[in-house]
Amino acid sequence: MRYFVLILLTSFLLISCDQGKSTISEDGKKTSSKDNELVVSFDDLEIKPRFGGCDAVADPAERKKCADKEMAAFINKHLKYPETARNKGIEGKAVISFIVEVNGSLSEITPMTALGGGCEEEAMRVIQLMNQQKQWWVPGMKDGKRVRVKLQLPINFRMS
Repeated sequence: MRYFVLILLTSFLLISCDQGKSTISEDGKKTSSKDNELVVSFDDLEIKPRFGGCDAVADPAERKKCADKEMAAFINKHLKYPETARNKGIEGKAVISFIVEVNGSLSEITPMTALGGGCEEEAMRVIQLMNQQKQWWVPGMKDGKRVRVKLQLPINFRMS
């Protein structure tokens, strides 16, 4: 399992903004096609969203490392290898897309990959569990305001 956590942390460093279905308004802002509320590009943020906790850590880089470690611990604690995937020997990366809302909750949780064997469903369940257990994220900030940000989180499934 420790190997899984290391892979997860490494994968999390590769978080990227999902280009998804969006439109560009007349003022050049990217908006979500689903609800037309502003979804800001990851690259345009002053402060990137992060898993909640670690607020007492003063240095921003150390705070992010701490938050990544806390997120990996949360996922590692709750993620269960799907029996179907285990029986079929399925391993790989399930990439899940979601929006970090201005209040820190997560929405529009959707799979971006088709690994199979129930891996995407299990990864989505764990991400949804963050909302159910009120494990909020710290939202992204732009121009001093909290903004909605779409992220992709890769979660590795490896049999040990």
